[in-house]
Amino acid sequence: MRQHRLRRPLTIVVGFLASVGVSTSVAHYILPLTNPGFRIFPLIVALHVILGSAYLALAPFQFVKRIRSHWPHYHRWAGRLLVTAGLVVGATALFMAWVIPFSGWLERILLGFFGVLFLVELGKGFLHIRARQTMLHREWMIRAFALALAIATMRLIDIPAVIVVSATGVPTHQQLATLAIIADAVAFPLHAVVAEIWIRTSRRKQAPAAGAAQVRSQEQADGASQTSDVLVKL
Repeated sequence: MRQHRLRRPLTIVVGFLASVGVSTSVAHYILPLTNPGFRIFPLIVALHVILGSAYLALAPFQFVKRIRSHWPHYHRWAGRLLVTAGLVVGATALFMAWVIPFSGWLERILLGFFGVLFLVELGKGFLHIRARQTMLHREWMIRAFALALAIATMRLIDIPAVIVVSATGVPTHQQLATLAIIADAVAFPLHAVVAEIWIRTSRRKQAPAAGAAQVRSQEQADGASQTSDVLVKL
């Protein structure tokens, strides 16, 4: 019951964060660039921004049970496309964090770690569904999506902080870099922890149902065995 009550607020939060993520991606092509390195590798940045927006906009629908049940063909093909897009987004994120970091070595370390973690989670989710391990597939995809969604939370922390700092004058690059790394250091671990809590909560909920299904299956097997024994005696 507790998880059921949290489902609606969580859906609203995820939808809001996904909208923020897509909006800030659009703003990338409207507002002045904050990272000069973006001008050096425009194709890499474009792939990251455009495919990242598509991932954030479409991935939430992969977790909608009604869509999975009524349109399984769409769910499978959309999943393949999103995994492909996610791999490109993760790879380009690593490139930008390591080659053109805005916040220096701290960004290389922090975003490098979570970028690799995102790719690992995405890969494990794909491998589990190939092995028809649906529950493990769901859990790893939740972890991957939560990390991708962290960029929106990072913006919600960073942008107001920049506005506050700007009230006292034009912020320096060092100030902007510090605010960005603080926002990253809060957003990514926060999303990883929340995703893990949700996974473990839903896992406990599904365990009794799985146990009941196993008992029913065993009872059916026992019943079939007893019927077979009766027929043999006859």
